[in-house]
Amino acid sequence: MSEAELLTERLHLRGWRDSDLAPWAAINADPEVREHLGGPISREQSDAAVARFQAEFAERGYGWWAVEVRATGEFIGFAGLDRMDDGMPFTGVEIGWRLARRAWGDAAVLEPVAGAARDRPPSRRAAGQPVWNISAGSGLSSW
Repeated sequence: MSEAELLTERLHLRGWRDSDLAPWAAINADPEVREHLGGPISREQSDAAVARFQAEFAERGYGWWAVEVRATGEFIGFAGLDRMDDGMPFTGVEIGWRLARRAWGDAAVLEPVAGAARDRPPSRRAAGQPVWNISAGSGLSSW
């Protein structure tokens, strides 16, 4: 396992693969998943997001991991750490996730976000910064 990977009891947080692009696009095309994120996006926009995630991870040493279920190898979304967006009233590192609806409700998201914060500090460049979670809407449906 590389430094860019993290294993939890049920999940594998890893780099993105070409095989993730179609299921990631399906997640981003789901109006319920993207309800508070500006609505569904196209395959091209979804693929561009993955390219951006990969570049940011390579640049910073932290970012959005692809998340798969260890028992089945099924890709279910992303989780990880990101730099806070410009224009926010505070600075730090955002901890977040976006999961396929079928993965909602079993608290699986708690494993990667807790593991990412505990076992893999973002990097020296982000060390010591506060970690935030910004939820769109209630954010409860994906827990």
